[in-house]
Amino acid sequence: MPKYNVIYQKFLSLAHAIDELTDFPTMTADEKCLIRHLNNAWYNKHDITVLQTVRKVNHLSQATVLRHLKNLKNKGYIEMVIDEMDNRIKYVRPTKQIHLYFAEHGKLMIASTKS
Repeated sequence: MPKYNVIYQKFLSLAHAIDELTDFPTMTADEKCLIRHLNNAWYNKHDITVLQTVRKVNHLSQATVLRHLKNLKNKGYIEMVIDEMDNRIKYVRPTKQIHLYFAEHGKLMIASTKS
């Protein structure tokens, strides 16, 4: 098996361990996918609204995306912030908890490359 396959498999095993052994609230596969999508906007310093999120996630219905956003908020991973100028607009923003979750995964990526 090529080296990169081994590294990736090791990372997936460690990531699975985080999900099983830490105090982070469990996320479904769809919630993890949604978090990765949101993180792309956050990483690039873009505000992303609830409506933009619903429209960009094509493989899920709008109602399902809204339900997952509500679940992620209840689990403490995201917050919804109402726009100061137009209260019809809500932004999806990361919380300290999701930053800690990403940091743990970053550590795992580094650990998975060490033999």
